Amino acid sequence: NIAAFDATTGALTSWDPHADDYVSSILVSGRTVYVGGGFSTVGGRVRRNLAALDAGTGLATAWNPSPNGVVNSLAFWKNTVLVGGYFSSAGGQPRNSLAAIDTASGLATAWNPNANDRVYAVVPADSVIYIGGWFSAVGGQTRLTLAAVDTGAGRPTSWAPATNFVVSALAVLNGIVYVGGSFDQIAGAARNNLAAIDAAGQVMDWTPNPDSDVDALVATDSTLYVGGLFLSIGGASRSCLAAVDAHSGVVKDWNPGANGHVFGLAATPSKLYVAGTFGIVGEWPHSGIAAIDLADLPAPRPSFSLFLGPVAPNPLHDAGTIRFVLPRDGPVNLTIYDLQGRRIATPLDHSMLAAGPHSVS
Repeated sequence: NIAAFDATTGALTSWDPHADDYVSSILVSGRTVYVGGGFSTVGGRVRRNLAALDAGTGLATAWNPSPNGVVNSLAFWKNTVLVGGYFSSAGGQPRNSLAAIDTASGLATAWNPNANDRVYAVVPADSVIYIGGWFSAVGGQTRLTLAAVDTGAGRPTSWAPATNFVVSALAVLNGIVYVGGSFDQIAGAARNNLAAIDAAGQVMDWTPNPDSDVDALVATDSTLYVGGLFLSIGGASRSCLAAVDAHSGVVKDWNPGANGHVFGLAATPSKLYVAGTFGIVGEWPHSGIAAIDLADLPAPRPSFSLFLGPVAPNPLHDAGTIRFVLPRDGPVNLTIYDLQGRRIATPLDHSMLAAGPHSVS
């Protein structure tokens, strides 16, 4: 559930903290790697859902806030780690779904926003901390899925652009808050799964409108990178990954074409790292993780090579999804055999399909 790769070659390193269950968020500060998720042991020690690991050895440090529920999101704020998730205590104090943990002691600070349900995204800005998730109140005040809290006691500000369903991702660029999730309304305005909100809480005239969920956002310079489960955005065909002009909302020509769900993005000045359930990015097989050179932006529409897979789950028993990529338009036969070589299903029988990624349930 956790690994380290050489950022240049992609080679797996020997670093192996071996979490016993899922890891959902990673932060790095010098020689310390903070990890959050749903685990109970990591780095050779008992650590519930949150831990600090040595970047060299992979061993857990003495830092042990021990939230009593899952951790979904981590962010740095001054000398603390901001923790969002679904818990009722952390760092030795009652804390509902949000906490600020001192990086030295592992104890919770006085900051206590008190969200009443799940928090999926925590993003610090200049004077406030933005949070998103599936909650209806923060600090005893009504806040539906979105809130801005002050950096002192954690009280909610007047910024309150509610959505009508889950907020999964946030990004802040030049004072604008970009919101991704599974909604079709925000602050009373029609916006599908992605919106831009100003510092006053007003919905901006910025409407890429992806046709399905947005689960990851990264903002760099004037570009917002968007990952999720969509197949179109801004009127353009984009499979699960897109670059949007942060000012105009116009979708850029950049089109890597991941053939499966994208739920993690991280950017350096030269590369965008992508994580998800895909098996192809562009014309190359990339199972679950890929690096895209940002010097290639904009790029031409990718060409495709024939590729079958991945199958999820694997092994497949009662139901699942088979993904494949076609190099050109044409007829497709897809047949499933059991381990004894017996034909058990033919989902596609001379079906005419277009070039590019496909999936069959």
